[in-house]
Amino acid sequence: LTKRAKSDRLEEDQGDDFVEVLKQLPEAPVLSRANLAASRFGEAVAEMKRRAQERREQQQRNTELEGSLRELVSRAESAGGADEHQTAYHELHQTLRQVDGLVEGGAPGAPGGEALEALRRKAGAVLQEKKTMDETAQQAEARLREATLATTSTPEMLESALQDVAVKQQSGALHRSSLSASLLDSARRQLLALLRPELEEHMRKVRAPGAAESASGAEALASARHVLQRMEAACQPTCAEECREAARRCEEAESELQEGQRQHRSRAEAKEKLRHCHGSGDPVCLEAALNEARSIGVPDAHTLEAEARLRELRTAERQVQKALEAGDRVHLSAALEEAARQGLKTPVVDEAQQKLQSSKTSGLVSAIRQRDYHGLRQAIAEANVLFLAGCQLDLQAQCILGVWIICGCHDALKIDKWSLWLGIQRCTACRPAM
Repeated sequence: LTKRAKSDRLEEDQGDDFVEVLKQLPEAPVLSRANLAASRFGEAVAEMKRRAQERREQQQRNTELEGSLRELVSRAESAGGADEHQTAYHELHQTLRQVDGLVEGGAPGAPGGEALEALRRKAGAVLQEKKTMDETAQQAEARLREATLATTSTPEMLESALQDVAVKQQSGALHRSSLSASLLDSARRQLLALLRPELEEHMRKVRAPGAAESASGAEALASARHVLQRMEAACQPTCAEECREAARRCEEAESELQEGQRQHRSRAEAKEKLRHCHGSGDPVCLEAALNEARSIGVPDAHTLEAEARLRELRTAERQVQKALEAGDRVHLSAALEEAARQGLKTPVVDEAQQKLQSSKTSGLVSAIRQRDYHGLRQAIAEANVLFLAGCQLDLQAQCILGVWIICGCHDALKIDKWSLWLGIQRCTACRPAM
């Protein structure tokens, strides 16, 4: 029994029962060896129970350690790189060292099993990933610090360093690490301070005189938009208010540029309309185009010429109107000649031409009917003056005059060669009308 107790092959209950039974041995000299053996057995049972208790306590500690490791692994897997999560990584590292020490030391009652081994591997992977990310974060911080502390710091250096940090954060390369917040804020504010003058320069070009009339305004606005995008991409987390203000100013500049471009197009259209109406000879159209040009600010160099042209047309129109109202054929003819020279085209001119044509046509008809040679020549001359040459009646009159000359309606001896030749030419030219 003592050997079984020492080798832990005896149940504790059995050992207690045997100890109680052996206590009943009397204290007789003849049983001294038996009592000694019983005493040794009792000591062995006590040691066996102590070892069993230690094993139970160790098992309890192992169970608690395994549970703690599982919980810490779970916390570390879901933890990020914030400062409040660093404790989870530290506790996981300490617990993993304890477990590794117990397992690798081979102590009695050491924890084991596939579940614990999987936990150990997972914890090691998390800590190794954390170590790699910490090294990456240190490199990114070193690059940021170098860019911010450079003697001649440029926007490109800061932007490249901040973009490197952003790319690593988006890819998850810094998921379990954290960078210095003060260093990031300092770099962003420094970059914003360097980009702001560049943005102001582009905004000045957008608002410069003549920018809306050429491609320079649109190019400057595109450059300002590009600088704004750089600001928002790199400085937004720290300088959100400054980025919003810059975006608002860009929108205002774009609205001003679009308004300037619209006004420029309107002025160009008004100039083209003014040029067209200037040569049309219509004073009503020219006056409307002139008023429109004045309302949208067309330069005086264009409007002054149009005003002079309008005065000429109005003067010629008034002269035709007065002659038409007076019924004077001579003044009406002169007024129409002036109107034709000015290129005037109005209903008043049409009315005057019709009235004068009707008057002169009656003279042609009367001379033809009366067979008045001299009267017909005078009527034809007046028709040519009044722009009736080439009309059907004028051609007919010239043919008749030519026939009279050829046929000798007058004394043939008094007709010179020139008159005869003129009559032949008129008949030849007007053959279709004969």
